[in-house]
Amino acid sequence: MNRKKFLKTLFLVAIFILIANIKVYATTEEPSQIDNEAPIFNGNIQTRYVVKRAEDGSKFNPQDVIKGITATDNVDGTNVDIDLVQNQVDLSSEGEYYVVYSATDKAGNTSLLGITIIVDGTGPVFAEDLENLYYINQQGIILDSKYNVVDSLPQTLTATDSVGAYKGIGVYIGIDENGNIVFVNTIEGSPAVGILESNDILIEVDGEDVRGQTSAYVATRIKGEAGTDVELKIIRNNEEKTVTIKRQVVKLYEDEEFAAEPTVEIDSIDIKENGVIEITYVATDEAGNSTEFVVRVVIDKTAPILYLNGKRTDEDEVYYTVVTTGDPPPEEIEFEFPVVTAIDYDVMEEKEKNIDSNSIKVDRDYNQEELTASETPYIVTYTATDAVGNSATLTVHVTVVNEKNDEQSTVDELEVDTVDELEVDKESTLDNQEVPVSETQNELTEDDLTQDVEVTPDEEQNIAVTPDEVQEDIETENADDNENLGDTEINYIEQ
Repeated sequence: MNRKKFLKTLFLVAIFILIANIKVYATTEEPSQIDNEAPIFNGNIQTRYVVKRAEDGSKFNPQDVIKGITATDNVDGTNVDIDLVQNQVDLSSEGEYYVVYSATDKAGNTSLLGITIIVDGTGPVFAEDLENLYYINQQGIILDSKYNVVDSLPQTLTATDSVGAYKGIGVYIGIDENGNIVFVNTIEGSPAVGILESNDILIEVDGEDVRGQTSAYVATRIKGEAGTDVELKIIRNNEEKTVTIKRQVVKLYEDEEFAAEPTVEIDSIDIKENGVIEITYVATDEAGNSTEFVVRVVIDKTAPILYLNGKRTDEDEVYYTVVTTGDPPPEEIEFEFPVVTAIDYDVMEEKEKNIDSNSIKVDRDYNQEELTASETPYIVTYTATDAVGNSATLTVHVTVVNEKNDEQSTVDELEVDTVDELEVDKESTLDNQEVPVSETQNELTEDDLTQDVEVTPDEEQNIAVTPDEVQEDIETENADDNENLGDTEINYIEQ
């Protein structure tokens, strides 16, 4: 075989092998699949998000709520793009909005993902009757604002939050195929129920023509403060109609509770010294809105200050003597014990205040109707208690004695001494009267010694005064001094 013929044969063999290989490949290739399945969204998918209302003009970023979410397809695998279809979220206005995403495979199958976005600008609310004032007294006892004893200061407080609540009339609005603003439906229990209907076309809000505006803008015009009215002009069944609806707080979901934590450790609060401490509790809702509640704790460890007869006393015990005069001592003694008043220092107002006399307790160990002169003191205990339970006690020991006054003693002595001395002087004068005898008589007989001595009336009057006459003179001289004899004289003597 010549060279030329050999090359021609080799070329034909190569072509044959190539054709054979192509036929083998064509017969082993699988036929094309029919793809009727749409992609599937995967990941931590939440159909509702609560975001904080923005007051600085910030815009909502739709990618924030689908981070970590992917779409997979049974044919195309994991390389399926997620596209934004709708985003009407207005962060400047509270309410409920919808964001729609789509995932489409190469066969044209599409899946949609709708997420509700609630714009919330209102923080949790604390109950109006929540206790916001406590007292701690000198014994370390804790009391509430009504001075009731409580176990401890609150470690946490509870606040409620109306998620998605806003102030308006409670309707969903949208745009139809003709570009009209229409009411989609009403929220159950809202003011719009029974007044607006689905497919009502809105043309004016409070006299402003809103045709051609976005639904987000119209929503801001409808909303307003609770209790105010909004006037709407609508078209229903080709007829214009004007309605007035009063706005109120519209709740989209049930209230949620949040625990408010204190900004300081309750157990670390220093309660040793008088003063007012403020404890701030903070409750934060799902959107990040925070509300604070301040509780004041008044530390009052100051006892009342007692005043005895208008004079401040810092003693716990005081001794008094009540002096009565009279002869005989009076059977019944009537007098007033010392007057005790009290003042208290108000820690919050930083000033002193009088304590009501009804708050001063008086304990006696005697019967007022049976007071007599006694060496044993009568004891009266005064206890003043302030509103938070701090107390101060003063014990008064009162001794009642009976004494004669100086003038009475002088009279008594005169009555006794003067009369007795006069009687003695009379007898002495009579006994010592000299008997006249003769100069020549040297001795006296027994009869002479016992003979009577005659005294003339004039002589007797000069040397004798009757006791009655003396008493009469004394009583005349001291008539003024004796007017008050027998009365009770009370002298408080602080010892």
